[in-house]
Amino acid sequence: MSYKQEIIRRVEKLIDAQNEKGLKKYGHTLEDCDPGEYNWGQMIIEELIDALQYQQKEIQRLHIVADMTLNEFQELSKRTQPVTQTSDDLKQNLSNYAMGLAGETGEVVDLLKKSIYHGHELDKTEVMKELGDVLHYVSGLATMLNIELENVARTNIAKLQKRYPNGFSKENSINRTE
Repeated sequence: MSYKQEIIRRVEKLIDAQNEKGLKKYGHTLEDCDPGEYNWGQMIIEELIDALQYQQKEIQRLHIVADMTLNEFQELSKRTQPVTQTSDDLKQNLSNYAMGLAGETGEVVDLLKKSIYHGHELDKTEVMKELGDVLHYVSGLATMLNIELENVARTNIAKLQKRYPNGFSKENSINRTE
């Protein structure tokens, strides 16, 4: 499917979804409306004003996440994390998040497998969403263990710099001492 066809398909889905909402709310779709039934010009103005307000809210949301640190992500991610009150809760929650991490990692692998071996087009947006889920579970595990996500990142970079001081190479990987 071409890029243009994909856009058209997505717009058609959005129109169908809006029509379903209209059908449920008003008993008919816009397509079924009589052109003289409403003041369409006024409705356009109202919808455009709403769209501008939505745009401002989206800009505000993007500013919040644009400069987000890993620790800020970790804090925001806690909102959906299960409550831990006892050591048994902790064991259950660690197990749940470890399995969630494995499952989401599997979803990333599956998208790549289908692209590499089955001829599917790689949907980077879907990969990004699944990687976000992976990051959520990593963040949750770190939180449950009282580890800051930024410390996880720093520790990993330090390990990689020590292991590969001049960057990765196959030879250094094969002859690695640690």
